Amino acid sequence: MQMKWLGLISILWSFSVNAACQMAEMMQEISTPEQQLMLYENCAVNQNDDETQSMLAKQYATGTGGVKKDLNRALYYYQLSAENGNAESQAQLARLYMELDRSPATRKLLTTYLKTIRAVDLQELATMQGKTIPPEVFKGELVHPYALLLLASESEDNKWFYPSKVRKAPNYVEKLLKNYQLDEEKKKKQMQVASAWKRRKLLESAYYVLPDDEYEVFKRAVYPTDGNLDVVKRSEALAKFQQHYAEYEKGK
Repeated sequence: MQMKWLGLISILWSFSVNAACQMAEMMQEISTPEQQLMLYENCAVNQNDDETQSMLAKQYATGTGGVKKDLNRALYYYQLSAENGNAESQAQLARLYMELDRSPATRKLLTTYLKTIRAVDLQELATMQGKTIPPEVFKGELVHPYALLLLASESEDNKWFYPSKVRKAPNYVEKLLKNYQLDEEKKKKQMQVASAWKRRKLLESAYYVLPDDEYEVFKRAVYPTDGNLDVVKRSEALAKFQQHYAEYEKGK
């Protein structure tokens, strides 16, 4: 296999617990709170560990764990974790969006955040490391609360290719979806957004796991550019990739 994801994996994926995360755990008893926070933030940002991102987001959202409450940082870390497919973070980010949208003061904070946040520029990163990032790789687009809830609520069996292992939705998600005030046309639009998000994640996973030639065959079978989808070939390609992915997971 051509390991084309080497050099990018520490930033783009959270396939395994990394050294920085392990160090943070080991130093809990001997480091100062400031040192612990530095280690965890390194783990969350530079190592892209979705569970650490989720933990920091909760702390910044509530002002617990020795950090000062900071909703901008809570949004940021929830977003990073949600982009990794972490179902709990997707749900929590949706709730935080809805909560901040309820009053003029907090809505201003949310609006400012949404205008100023800068997603990681993967193309720039790739250029720096001499790699090639395909256009279908997820770029970090911000997602509507309803779409986030749809993604969080989906069956765990359909999330086997997500970087995150936190794939079960919190119990409150179903109720939030049922009571969400959005007209049917807008709901339909957000369903399309959620589907597009999943497509990018599937292709991203395939790109970083499969060799180049197998990836191209997979992409053509699953999302043919000419629009002539062969359902049987698509099903076979997905089944083959799922098996390949499961073997990869075992060999980590």
